[in-house]
Amino acid sequence: MILDRLTTILVVMAVIVMTLLIIGISHSQGTPRVVGDLPPPQRSDIVFGAPDAMHKVDIFVSMTCPHCQRLARETLGKLVTRAKTSNELRVTIRQHPLNAVSLEAATFLGCMPDEVRHEAFTGLMQRPHLISAVTNWPKLAPAEHQAAIAVCMEKDAMRDSVVSNTLTYRKQYGIQVTPTIVVDGFTAPGFASPHELSEILGMPNE
Repeated sequence: MILDRLTTILVVMAVIVMTLLIIGISHSQGTPRVVGDLPPPQRSDIVFGAPDAMHKVDIFVSMTCPHCQRLARETLGKLVTRAKTSNELRVTIRQHPLNAVSLEAATFLGCMPDEVRHEAFTGLMQRPHLISAVTNWPKLAPAEHQAAIAVCMEKDAMRDSVVSNTLTYRKQYGIQVTPTIVVDGFTAPGFASPHELSEILGMPNE
């Protein structure tokens, strides 16, 4: 009986701790935080819009993150379209891998030519089952680029660069979770719809 009571107490304590953690995480993600000026985009990042755009949105993603995949499906397309068609917005998708598989995915994107990187990113985020197929990265690229990408991924330079960037984002800018959205130097909610981001930016909804 004593053992049963101890087990019950431990379970209740675990539930309480988890609840407090969830509340704390939700609160921290929902409260804007000053990040400041971020470093220039890196090779594995994807950029749309003019450098001197009025508003800048930086989105930190880990390729295996389900919420990042949802963000890519529901929000990024509209943001990218707006960045391409106006001088008001610059969007930077920054790789922030949180595990070994997402690190390989970020390395793969960094090894991709600029003109096909966004297409590769979108394709992977819409078909997340492919992200776990680490050994098939070169095959996911256009045929004419596969050999160069395979060579790039065999070397450590790109992978080391992604790791270094991730550590910088964590230590200097406090980017701990994905997705993290930074709007004009301030964090926005972890998942934000196009409508919510338009309101944050003070831009009309389309």
